[in-house]
Amino acid sequence: EKGTESNMMPIIFISHRTEDAKVADMLRDYLIATGIPNEYVFCSSLPGNDVKSVISREVKDKIANSAVNIAILSHGYYESAYCINEAGIIWLQDPLTPAIVVGLPEITPANMHGFLNSDYKLRRLDNANDISEIYDTIRSAVGATPASLSFATAASQKLLVHYAEYLKSRKVPAVPAIQPTISTASIDDVTTDDERVVLYYILTNKVRRVQKSNVDAWMIENEIYNINVENALDLLA
Repeated sequence: EKGTESNMMPIIFISHRTEDAKVADMLRDYLIATGIPNEYVFCSSLPGNDVKSVISREVKDKIANSAVNIAILSHGYYESAYCINEAGIIWLQDPLTPAIVVGLPEITPANMHGFLNSDYKLRRLDNANDISEIYDTIRSAVGATPASLSFATAASQKLLVHYAEYLKSRKVPAVPAIQPTISTASIDDVTTDDERVVLYYILTNKVRRVQKSNVDAWMIENEIYNINVENALDLLA
């Protein structure tokens, strides 16, 4: 459940890789220029590959109580286990919390994968219509007063110019072919039989929320036995 403090301000959570921090800063500057309070915006400054799976307490608190989540996808984002953790939380929150997915040039619907895949509309910061959609979603989520047309247009043009300048100096990474599946050996190394069956249930039924009774009924239907669903749910949680 979201935080219940009456004085809790709306949080715009921006998930990004450290190397893409300039893009996050541009987006934050744009939001501030359109009247979104600076203190609403929280950018996760991600460490390098030394962080494996533990999300800091501050990041956990912010994303748990966010009003809207933004993920800035890049080749580097998909390489970071830390970013993938955040993407998973954004995906889980999506039914209740709006999710905005921004792609850098190397990201296309064809190579999106993981939690934030081609099921999501990919937004671009070199597209004025996408910028307007991003603003409308965020403004509505945080309940901000709409900016005047002149302010919104000027802020959008500024973002377009700064983003174009950034892309000119950005080193475009080589994007390897995306492997469609993870090897069975790697799954076996980190999960139990109980977990794998429940994960298979989640994937095949395309659900975000899992109830033990539903999994039990599904296993009976598919003649799957000797699986401790309660144990699996505890381990996965």
